[in-house]
Amino acid sequence: MVTMKYTVLCLLSAWWFVQLVLCEVKMAVKEVSYGSSIKLAHKETGYRLHSHDVKYGSGSRENSVTGNKYAHDPNSLWLVKPQHGAPVQEQGTPVKCGDTIRLEHIETGCNLHTHTVRSPLSLQWEVCADGYRDEVSDPADNFNVECLEGSDHWLRGEQIRLKHPNTGLYIGSSAKYAYGAPVQGQLEIFSTREKSQGTIWWTKEGLYFPEHN
Repeated sequence: MVTMKYTVLCLLSAWWFVQLVLCEVKMAVKEVSYGSSIKLAHKETGYRLHSHDVKYGSGSRENSVTGNKYAHDPNSLWLVKPQHGAPVQEQGTPVKCGDTIRLEHIETGCNLHTHTVRSPLSLQWEVCADGYRDEVSDPADNFNVECLEGSDHWLRGEQIRLKHPNTGLYIGSSAKYAYGAPVQGQLEIFSTREKSQGTIWWTKEGLYFPEHN
């Protein structure tokens, strides 16, 4: 009986230690860094920036990018990378406000992309995922990180906009534009010239790497 109590106490102690370590790590990683896999939530709707192997039926006919309300869906994870043609950044290097980055969809390897093709619902500009990792990429995959709270670095939970430097367009969404089948209930993601509440995002779930000292 004594041995059993001792074992239970040890397990409980180990559990609390793990929780403490995880809490410390979570609190320590305050910045979004290169090499992190992140989920971006749309401020107005809470939907996550999402993609999948579902092509647009018109326009570019590339993989569609949508807003998904389910926080646990792994197809909403994006890898933070340097801009096209830039040297690889060490994993854990913080992203500065104003940096130009690319977002690679973890599941498909396609890069977030926009251009002057009309979006199917709002008739603004289409946002898609195309290319493949670094092997098939171009400057149209680049986005500027515009921080809205005056930070030097992109902080987790900080409100940002993603601006496409080639076109001057911002990534946005609206609850007014929801798809039917085969992506029932998911929202259209579009790009627009408007700097509004509909173009504000922040980071949510993900795997965030600390800076190496």
